[in-house]
Amino acid sequence: MRRSIQRLIAVTLFLLAMDVLASNDVRGNLEGVYWRGTTYFVEGWACAYGFSESVDVDVYAGAPWPTGTMLGGTRADVLSEPGVSTACGSTLNRHRFRFQLPQYLLKQHAGKPLYAHAHLAAHGINNLVPGSGNISIPAAPYNGQVKGSVEGVYLRSDGYYLEGWTCAYGINQSVELNVYAGGPWTTGTIFYGGLADIASEPAVSSICNTTLARHRFKIRLSDSVLAQFQGQPLYVYAMLSGTDVSDQVAGTPTVPTVATAQAPVLSPSGGTHASPINVALTSGTSSASIYYTLNGSAPTCGGGNLYGTPFALSSATTVQAIACKSGMTQSPVISAQYSFVAAPPQFSPPGGIYSSARSVTLTTTTPGATLYYTQDGSSPVCGAPSLTYTAPFTVDTTRTVRAIACRAGFTSSTPVSATYTFSTSNWTGPAATIVTVNGGKRISVNGQVLSPLHHAFNLQSCRLDDCLAEDAIIDTQLAELARTQAFGTRFIVEVAAIAYRGTPAVQRLGARLKKVREAYPGFDPYLIIRFDLYDYEESAFTCVDGEDFLSPTYMALYNNQGARFDANALCDASADGKFRKPYKRINESWILSREVEIGTVANLLEAEPETRGRVIGMTFTYLSGGEFFFSPLYVTGKDPTAKFPWEPLHTSSFFFQDDSGSPAATLTNRMSENFGIFLAGSTKAAAVQASRAEVDNLVAAISRLAARVKQVTGGKALNKIFYGYSYGLTARRAFSFHHGLATLLRDPNIDILASPFSYELSRRLGFGFSPQVSIEAITKSGKHFEFEDDSRTHFAEVDDWRHATNIVETNRLVVRDGLTAAIHGMGLYYFDLPAKGWFGNPDQTAETTSLWNTLKNTSTVASSVVSTGSAYSPQIAVFVDEQSVAHYPLDGLGGAKAFPFTTASMTGQIEALSRVGAPARHYLLSDLATLDTSNLRLAIFLDAYKLTESDKQIIQQKLAGSGRTLLYLYAPGVIDGSGNAADSNVSSALGMPVSRRATTSAFAAASYIDGREYPDNGLGAPLSMGSFELQYRIDVGATGGVLCPNASAVNCIDSRMLSRYVNSGEVAFAVKRVSDGSGSYKVGFAAVPGLPTSVLRDVARDAGVHVFSCTSGGSCVDAVVEASDNTLMLHTVGPLPTLNMPLARNGCGFNVSEWVGMTTSTSPSLAPVSCPGNQCQVNVGESLDVRVYQLTPSC
Repeated sequence: MRRSIQRLIAVTLFLLAMDVLASNDVRGNLEGVYWRGTTYFVEGWACAYGFSESVDVDVYAGAPWPTGTMLGGTRADVLSEPGVSTACGSTLNRHRFRFQLPQYLLKQHAGKPLYAHAHLAAHGINNLVPGSGNISIPAAPYNGQVKGSVEGVYLRSDGYYLEGWTCAYGINQSVELNVYAGGPWTTGTIFYGGLADIASEPAVSSICNTTLARHRFKIRLSDSVLAQFQGQPLYVYAMLSGTDVSDQVAGTPTVPTVATAQAPVLSPSGGTHASPINVALTSGTSSASIYYTLNGSAPTCGGGNLYGTPFALSSATTVQAIACKSGMTQSPVISAQYSFVAAPPQFSPPGGIYSSARSVTLTTTTPGATLYYTQDGSSPVCGAPSLTYTAPFTVDTTRTVRAIACRAGFTSSTPVSATYTFSTSNWTGPAATIVTVNGGKRISVNGQVLSPLHHAFNLQSCRLDDCLAEDAIIDTQLAELARTQAFGTRFIVEVAAIAYRGTPAVQRLGARLKKVREAYPGFDPYLIIRFDLYDYEESAFTCVDGEDFLSPTYMALYNNQGARFDANALCDASADGKFRKPYKRINESWILSREVEIGTVANLLEAEPETRGRVIGMTFTYLSGGEFFFSPLYVTGKDPTAKFPWEPLHTSSFFFQDDSGSPAATLTNRMSENFGIFLAGSTKAAAVQASRAEVDNLVAAISRLAARVKQVTGGKALNKIFYGYSYGLTARRAFSFHHGLATLLRDPNIDILASPFSYELSRRLGFGFSPQVSIEAITKSGKHFEFEDDSRTHFAEVDDWRHATNIVETNRLVVRDGLTAAIHGMGLYYFDLPAKGWFGNPDQTAETTSLWNTLKNTSTVASSVVSTGSAYSPQIAVFVDEQSVAHYPLDGLGGAKAFPFTTASMTGQIEALSRVGAPARHYLLSDLATLDTSNLRLAIFLDAYKLTESDKQIIQQKLAGSGRTLLYLYAPGVIDGSGNAADSNVSSALGMPVSRRATTSAFAAASYIDGREYPDNGLGAPLSMGSFELQYRIDVGATGGVLCPNASAVNCIDSRMLSRYVNSGEVAFAVKRVSDGSGSYKVGFAAVPGLPTSVLRDVARDAGVHVFSCTSGGSCVDAVVEASDNTLMLHTVGPLPTLNMPLARNGCGFNVSEWVGMTTSTSPSLAPVSCPGNQCQVNVGESLDVRVYQLTPSC
């Protein structure tokens, strides 16, 4: 009240003094600067005499306008006293003003006089407010002024601390703090926010002019701050919420340079173990304390178990540990997953062929494990008392013993089996084995290693009473084989197929062989015989009254909606009394009948003089005319337009096992995907289980029949199985039952696996000779793999399937395919599938001769290939996951979208990869645990849709670190180990933020390199996917998805390698740089199902893969390159002047020579190639050329 009265008196006196001023002049008073609790205000009143308007007021410091510093402006429109209105000659009562003086202005202008200018622009009035220059901005110290000192960084017992004190002068509160490292708030990184509220000394309160005694701060510098900002300054800012108090506290100490404790080392390392273990923890930092956890939580310094002595583990456990030492930054937390799997039982004696009974002993290296076994073909299970192994048992008849090892806390071992065959066979065929030669697998007969290449012809392409034309072609090709000795002086002829079981088929084969032998007395081939276990004669015959095709003897016939056809009605409706009847079910009854049939075929071959003593291998097949071991056929009845007798009689129906007895796994359930294109969750568990059960049933049947072949041939003949479509069959993968390869490879009775090469673009020049199967998985298991090369050469009839148009192209295909197989350490047979002259025709003698000369030269070079990996080893590996296939629907999205999707993501991706200019190897995901990955730079996961925690651990252990790149396609890990699907699983598997995007028709991306849309059809045209149901995007910018600010940054998305969806800003492809406990590496993710060659090559080069078709300057072209230690096959897509050679693994360069004359009648010779700076001057000027080179390390 006193202050208001004083102010009123002052205003009255001032008004009296101004009464003498002229009209239209500025009147008022600059009264003073006042603290209003949280900030200072300049206050007073001003008006233009005679105008009932509020004037504008500008405030200046140090001098009036124009030399003073303008602090800002306000309007004199605050409520004023009646006396002010009288002095202003105004009817308005709003002439007062309040102008805030924030702290930063106080700091800049403390103690300077203040001047106020009032103006009314519309009337040309602009004058100083009376009283200007008589008052000043408060001098320091003033209320709210930030006081204090950042005293320094000090090492205390538990780490480094930033210490000091600060306050706001005259304000009885603890101020708030923000601390920045590396620079002031405009450029630095904030790492702390809090209060300066620790007890402080009386002297501090005195300086602060407060009665509060809590103005100190003590801030611990975290290990991440110490590591990231060593030697950089620290900036502390003080502020008070609700006020304008904010300023830097004096003092900028630096972050000390400190060492980081070395991360603990676990011994033994994480992984899968077959026995309980004791884990020891050590750190390279002397006297460091190690803390660890076993419960999944992350340890901290002082938190967790303090390590003292090794601790025992005997069940699946994640161990995490950290090393800590005073004065040092704590180590990174390291993590290792330990799992325990019982070691599989061992059989003594091993399975094999014996002439008398054997006492079998089972053992395991896992202590405390219990063994369970069966002898009836069933699978043993843990815990069954009747199956417990307690003592050796006797086996005296042919049977397969299956065993498993079990222990509490351990995963049960992989079931293993041993087949004991007891034979008194009189088989006269020679003993054939698979041997390793120069790193590759080869067939050896009586100690003689044969060429990796051979010839095959087909006896099943005509009816026995109408084969003259086909026989003439077979005779021509066998004669060329005898004349040229294309595959060596002793070679293999494969015969497919003895389809019409009985003497006439074998006699026809004998007649063909005898005719050539008489013309060429030295003609004495070894034979591999392919025969169908259910052939055309049996499957398409005159209907028999009373035959019930709806009985359990036969597979049920369903359409693609899950409705069952009446197969009996199909027979009744057949015009000629014939139709393609359903196949018989694969059950015990069927297997027993086929075991008899194998013996019958063996006896027929022994009875024929031309085949007796020459058969080294047998291939039994079932379904689809002997091509796939098992694949559904389309059926509507007899098709008179079929080119081959076994061709599917299509259109929309398939054979399935009749699973009507298990309602939860009905075909309708198995055909209806419930999560994108997948079957997942509890509602589909039975459907997934049915898929696996059918695979297991098929593989078990193959194993039984393979054992029978060994039995009837006395163990001498090789078993060759036509199986393994890892990439092919497109949308039919789920019901082809070809996702049991890993199981089949464990069978000791199987020696060779075979399949054709790609059915897509690789059939033609311009692409690599791409496999249909994970070929290196086969050779890794100790088996031999053979490509079936049924190329439609220029000899074939003209249609869309013909792959060459002239003899030059045919010869190039022959060289490309044969050398590719040999460089991979595998075999190949050139197969005239319809016996129509694809590999030689009696009507085209000159070109047939040219082809067989090329075949001979190709075999010569192929036999010299070395593939040990000692000088050069491919740096790209492709992994296919068999367990994910069981989650495919039987017809996936009605087929229309599943076919292009799987073509793009599987076959198309392999074909695009073939043109990158660097070789690749092909494995199953299950191979990774035991694979040598030391030379790999890029791992590609095509279909890792189901990932268990164990899968993720193995990927991390075997591939993370060493600067590698892990590239995933579409939806990695979307299905977890329990079979449940969630979008979040994808983010977890990748370590980058992924979410589902709205379903649109633009399920395609634009390449960041060439702008093309992809996935494409392999020739650059976009592949239409339609509105695909499940589409993902990478959420760049979200947590975990920040773009890298520079080339050295880690744990961020590489901004150079982004691709977005067409007509969208959403990211479809990204690469994340990662640095964690495994080291530095990269994770790439393509949300679309396939990447073009250009992107694949860019990812490969970024991963450190040596690309042969890139110049030293970085210019690249598409090219197919297959390379081994001593051989390189180059297939150009366009001209290629230079070939960029790598260094050998010993650090030397390569001497390069070209094999010239590959397609001539003379043996190929070597011509040196100049390679200055490892840039070989190959000068390939012609597109689609094929060149072969010999490589020799230069030191």
